[in-house]
Amino acid sequence: MRYSYSSISTAKTCLYKWYWEYVKRERIPSGKAAQVGSSMHAILETYYKTIPGNSHDKNHLLELAKEMTVGAGHSHREEVISTLKKFDLTLLPEPMFRKYIATELQIKLNENYEVDENADFFIGIIDLLYYDPTTKKLWVIDYKSNKRPNADTQQLKLYSYLAYKAFKGKLDIKSITTKYVYLRLNQTIEDTPNLETLEEDLETYLKENINHLNFLVEKIPEEPTPEQIAEVFKPTPSWLCSWCGARAACPLYQHGMHVARTIIKKENTEYSIEEMAAFLIMQKTIAKDIEQALADKLSAQNLFEYKFNGKELIVEYEYDLDFESFEDIIVKNHPDKISWIENPPSYNELRRVLTFEEFESCVISKPKGVKVR
Repeated sequence: MRYSYSSISTAKTCLYKWYWEYVKRERIPSGKAAQVGSSMHAILETYYKTIPGNSHDKNHLLELAKEMTVGAGHSHREEVISTLKKFDLTLLPEPMFRKYIATELQIKLNENYEVDENADFFIGIIDLLYYDPTTKKLWVIDYKSNKRPNADTQQLKLYSYLAYKAFKGKLDIKSITTKYVYLRLNQTIEDTPNLETLEEDLETYLKENINHLNFLVEKIPEEPTPEQIAEVFKPTPSWLCSWCGARAACPLYQHGMHVARTIIKKENTEYSIEEMAAFLIMQKTIAKDIEQALADKLSAQNLFEYKFNGKELIVEYEYDLDFESFEDIIVKNHPDKISWIENPPSYNELRRVLTFEEFESCVISKPKGVKVR
């Protein structure tokens, strides 16, 4: 089985999706965002290979963008061209240093974690690698088409490890700087890995993750049932579920859809907190009925906050005040909060400050939903 940063990252996000994509090898269609990113990667790779001069040339970049986004499968053409038109090329190395630049560089490791161009165990593809002979610094650069600067820093640490193993005997490397380049945002994020511990840290990271996945794969029989697969490779609900190509086969997602349908139709509201919370996390945008049912259930059990699968569910309330009782309580017991009489605070602030008896005597409330954070 071949591993990569993407496969390990997928496993950390959801083991079920990892199994579906990397063990069962079912093709999961890429969404529009991935297609836009792939197009821009290909254009920038070609840009460095074909630019005629020694300085950046925006016109050349845009001509490539127009040429390489023609035909079927390029419905995102205008978005790609518009993004690259606004992109600040000075965030990338000057073409005059092209002899020290490699694009879309593949580095492979064998099962002994040694660089081996014929290996099929682990592969990393570096968008742009640049060596500065003056400072003896190796730059490891990755393009991101995200709309927010939220990339996983572990990715470029891993690519730094691969580059260092591949070139430490060929180049005089004094330091490495990693750089995420956000093409839509004209922003960069840099980091400087510690060369003294880089190999040990990243090799440990790879071994721990790969050994764990291999262990799980060995637990699956040759012809597993869907239940056996889900038991070993447990699905993890997240906001990404709505876009996951494996959702049609995912038992958690399909059960969540069943929960949603029965609650929306008022056929059944006796599902557990965990069942409703899982669906709410997966389908926040269409889950108002589930949100209300979950809020009612949590409130009935006096649970105002609930942790589930790394998420925090906060019950939100709408409330009225018995102003006569409220004013009396504030004046007598909380004179430092006298401004509340004119401007009552949020429900959660009232719960935090008032005693249980005070709260019960002046606040009339009902749950209105659940906030996921």
